[in-house]
Amino acid sequence: MLCAPPGRIPSHQTVRGRIEMWISLRFRDWPIRTKFVLPMIVMLTALLLSTYLYLPGHLKKVLYATYRQEAVKTAELFSVAVSHALNQHSFELLQKTLQSAKVDHHIAFIFLFDEHGEEYASYNPQHVLFTSRWLAQPEVAENEQGFIVLNESIQYQNEQRLGGLLLGFSLQELHEQVSRVYLITALFSIGSFVVGLMLINFISRYVTTPLSLLQRQMHEIVTSGSFGTDVPVESSDEVGRLAADFNRMMALLRSRHKRLVQSQKRYRSLYQKHQKLNQLKSIFVSDASHHLRTPLTIMRGEIEVALRRERQPADYRETLSIVEEEAAHLGKIVESLLTLAKADSGKLLAMQEDIDFSAVCRQQAKLARLLAEEKGVCLKHAIERRCLMRGDPNRLGELVLNLLENAIKYTPKGGVVELNLEKRDESVVLEVRDSGVGIPAADLENVFERFYRGRNAMRLSKGSGLGLSICKSIAEAHGGEISVSSAVGKGSTFRVVFKKGEEAS
Repeated sequence: MLCAPPGRIPSHQTVRGRIEMWISLRFRDWPIRTKFVLPMIVMLTALLLSTYLYLPGHLKKVLYATYRQEAVKTAELFSVAVSHALNQHSFELLQKTLQSAKVDHHIAFIFLFDEHGEEYASYNPQHVLFTSRWLAQPEVAENEQGFIVLNESIQYQNEQRLGGLLLGFSLQELHEQVSRVYLITALFSIGSFVVGLMLINFISRYVTTPLSLLQRQMHEIVTSGSFGTDVPVESSDEVGRLAADFNRMMALLRSRHKRLVQSQKRYRSLYQKHQKLNQLKSIFVSDASHHLRTPLTIMRGEIEVALRRERQPADYRETLSIVEEEAAHLGKIVESLLTLAKADSGKLLAMQEDIDFSAVCRQQAKLARLLAEEKGVCLKHAIERRCLMRGDPNRLGELVLNLLENAIKYTPKGGVVELNLEKRDESVVLEVRDSGVGIPAADLENVFERFYRGRNAMRLSKGSGLGLSICKSIAEAHGGEISVSSAVGKGSTFRVVFKKGEEAS
C-alpha cells in the first residue's frame, strides 16, 4: 500500500482543502439573505427533482408488475379454453374462444401454433406480424413494440403437448398512465417550486428586513453621524431583541454624545477664557510694570539729585515731599492691583450680608464732600431711604467713593457733582453725574479697561487708570451692571444697576 511521504499532504487533499476554504470565504462574504435563500432553494430543487425522478419510475414498476400478473392470468385462461376446444375437436368453439379476446382491450394478439411452430389460428386485430423469434423467448418477455408476449403451452387430455399459444398484452395504457404521471409530477414540481420560492422569499424578507434596517441605520450613523433615529422593534424574537438592544445602545450613544458636545463647548469656552486671561495677564504685567516704573523713576531721580551735593534744608524737604507723594501714588497703584487680582480670582467680596445701601452712600458722600470743597465743586445728593440689598459694604463704599472722586477730579471749579440713589421696580440704581469736561465718544467703550486713560484724563490729572476697572469689578461681583454716558463739554453720568435683594429683617 502506497502512503504519502511524512510531513507532506497528498495533492488531492490540498486541492480539496483549497476548494473548501474558497467556498467558505465566498459564503462568508454573501449577504445573510443569500445565505438563507440559496440552501433552501438547493434543498427544494433536490427534493422536487428526486420526486420527479423516483415517483413515476416507481409507479411504472408497480403498474408493470400488475399488468404482467394480469397478462399471465389471461394467457393461462386462454390456454385452458383453447385446450378445451381442441379436445372437443370443435374449430367453431376455437374461433369463438379467440374472438372473445375482443372483450379485453389489452389483448393485442393471440397466435396459436402447433408442435412444429406453424401458425394455424390467430386473433390479430392490429395486424401484428408473427415472428418465430417469439417462440425462442422465455415464457414472459416484453416486446420492443410495447407488448408483453407470453408463451403458454397447450395440453391435450393425456397431457400431451399440442403446441403453444402466444398472447400479446398491450402496454399502451401503461405508458399513457406513466406519461400522465410524469406530466402531473412535472407540473406539481414546477408549481411546488414556484410556491416554495415565493414562500422562501417571503420568509427571508420577513427575517432579514429588520437586519437590513439595522445595517442601513448603522451605515447612516457612520456616514452622517446621525444619532436620532431608532430601528422599529416589530417582534420579540432574536431579531427584535437585537433591534431593542441596538436602540438602547443608540440612546446611550446619544446621551454620551450630548455630554461630549457639552464638554467640548465647556472646554472650548474655558480655553478661550484661559487665552483671554493670558492675554490680559500679559497686558496687565506690561501696563503694571510701566505704571510702577514711573513713580520709582521719579523717586530715584529726585534722590540722586539730592545726593550729588550739599543742599539747603528747604531743598531736602521739597525732595522728600516729592518722594512721599510718589510713594503714596505707588502704594495706591499696588492697592488697586491687589484689588483687581482678587476680582480675577473671585475673592473680591470678603463678606456677604444684608445692608442698607442708602446709609453706605450717605457715608461716602460725607467723605467726598471735603475733596469737593477743596476744589470748589458743589456736591449734591438725592438718596432714597432704605434701599436694601445684599453685598459687601466695604466694597460698595469703595465703588461709590471711586465714582465720586473720579467725577470731582474732572469737574472744574464751580461745577456740580450729583449722587443719586433710588429704587426702580426690582432694582437699585446708583447714578453719579458731573458737569465736567466729558469723555470723547472714541474713549467711551474703553473707559472701564485696566490702565486705560483717555486724552482728557491724561491732560487734566494724574492717575493709574485702574479706578473705573475696580468699579466695574465690584459692580459685577454684586450681580450689577455699570455703564456710562457722556458729552464733551457737558459732563458724564455713570450708572450702576443692582438687582434688589431681600430686605433684612
